[in-house]
Amino acid sequence: MRLGVCVTTDERECPLVRTAPKIKSVILAGVLIAVVAATGCVVVSLHPLYSPQRGTFDPALVGMWAEHKDGGGPEGFWQFETIDDGEHAYRLTLQEEEGDPGEFVARLVEIDGHRFLDLFPERPELDASVYYQLHLLPAHGILHVEQIEPTLRLRGIDQDWLAEALEADPSRIAHTVVEDDVVVLTAPTEALQVFVVELLDEPDAYSDALELRRIEAPAEPDRPTD
Repeated sequence: MRLGVCVTTDERECPLVRTAPKIKSVILAGVLIAVVAATGCVVVSLHPLYSPQRGTFDPALVGMWAEHKDGGGPEGFWQFETIDDGEHAYRLTLQEEEGDPGEFVARLVEIDGHRFLDLFPERPELDASVYYQLHLLPAHGILHVEQIEPTLRLRGIDQDWLAEALEADPSRIAHTVVEDDVVVLTAPTEALQVFVVELLDEPDAYSDALELRRIEAPAEPDRPTD
């Protein structure tokens, strides 16, 4: 039975198999849950917010940050490290209180004096068939960076607000609505950059800020000596 796609793992027989290992990341159920839960948003984009002309770099972002709820200790962490790729990139490791950490390529974007983060999850190690992996699509998370110092304050686009706004005026931005009425942005980068800045003038378009404080990285455990 032919499924309309390649069912071979031989890259010489199927161009899609050659493409699959090059997919940088995938949107899985839960792959952006850490960001979604932390910022109150579930809005992702099929196209990047980042463009080389809008990319910037701020060394102040590098380091480990954590939320402190109710005056308690740090809960999980966000760790930004530099990536020497010439494209204004950071590696973001996001650790929640439970579960394994998630890794993202994060790019700082500056548009009309406003800063945003474009988050792209690293391709996870999947012990799954090539056919399965070909159904996983790349997607970008978008966060508004209110400030970096003295605390890092991040806001995501509010999914409920966006769904209502686009139901009232579907022409505001190219999008699609998928399972469970989740809005996925499909506009190209240039239109997306205009849109996220316009939303800053809408009182409820972005969620309440997630505030992170800088913390010290935990010390590496001593290695046993021979």
